Amino acid sequence: RPPRSPLFPYTTLFRSRQKLEEEKQAFALTVQRKLDEERKQIEEKARKQAADEQTLRVREKDDKIELLMKQINELQRKAEQGSQEAQGEALEGALLDSLRQAFPFDLFEEVKKGQRGADIIQVVRNNSGKECGKIVWESKYTKAFSGGWIEKLKSDQQEAGADVAVLATITLPKDIKNFGPYEGVWVTDFASAMGLAAALRMGLINAARERTLGANQETAKDWIYRYVTGQEFAMQVRAIA
Repeated sequence: RPPRSPLFPYTTLFRSRQKLEEEKQAFALTVQRKLDEERKQIEEKARKQAADEQTLRVREKDDKIELLMKQINELQRKAEQGSQEAQGEALEGALLDSLRQAFPFDLFEEVKKGQRGADIIQVVRNNSGKECGKIVWESKYTKAFSGGWIEKLKSDQQEAGADVAVLATITLPKDIKNFGPYEGVWVTDFASAMGLAAALRMGLINAARERTLGANQETAKDWIYRYVTGQEFAMQVRAIA
């Protein structure tokens, strides 16, 4: 074996140090990579958490907005309903005042809100103060016409023992213009109400007079009912109004 170089110990030491340095650098690089990976994971987790928190805040805000919109819509609905009821009551009061002023001989009974019956009961009397019949009035202030009003008004008419029933409404059935008979009652807009009232009242007074002059054995109530529900009466009312 050849003799060792006098620099052998130094060469070995150098190599050991070089290897140690390389291992140190490799370890540092491994640690740095792990730190980078952990940093990325932490950043990704933070981003995800921030995104989730933002989504949650947006959702909470949307829920609050939706709740507020529901509350606003409910308040608007109540305000419109209250306004509509107030306008309806004002219109009913104006109708009653107009009827009383136009027909001072007649008697009027206003059915209070919450009580059963039509809004107004008009007892028609002639110039001598003799009762000639009854008219019940129902007033409506709504945007859409309802067929259920008719059946209720007929029931109110029967309960009051009235000869004629009138529905005054701002919204007429599509087949009615201004006023006219409709399914057993009279329907009118408010502009035509006084003219129709005068015509119906005159018809009832004429019917009572003709019944008095007649010699048949029918009761006054039956005779007037047959008369006011006939085509002749409707034609007369149209002509007068």
